[in-house]
Amino acid sequence: MKKKIIIGSVILLPILLFLIYLTYQTFDYRLSKYNGKGSLIQTYTSPDKKHQANIYTWSEGGATVGYSIRVGITSKDKKFKDETVFWQYKNIKNDFNWLSDTKFELQGKKVDIFDTKTWYNWKRDN
Repeated sequence: MKKKIIIGSVILLPILLFLIYLTYQTFDYRLSKYNGKGSLIQTYTSPDKKHQANIYTWSEGGATVGYSIRVGITSKDKKFKDETVFWQYKNIKNDFNWLSDTKFELQGKKVDIFDTKTWYNWKRDN
């Protein structure tokens, strides 16, 4: 009987750990994990010239995974160092526009770089 429990545990434990990992990845909305990823395609300087929005694109997989677009903010005063404030999957349309010194619009989403509640992560919308 003890042997069956040990064998069952050895089989079920890796499966359980893998399911926990998949759940974590599915519901992990942190944008910071994308900092530094991608190939730079365009840079936009804010109207007051204090911030720079760098637009990157990248793919995390093979043929079945589409491209993503992200915006990384860098500032002269070092408040931001490639901080991801926007991440969109499967839509790499670049219609970036600064609305003010700290706000921009991309793909119909308005983001204030100092208000984390406005930072866009496509996973939250899906």
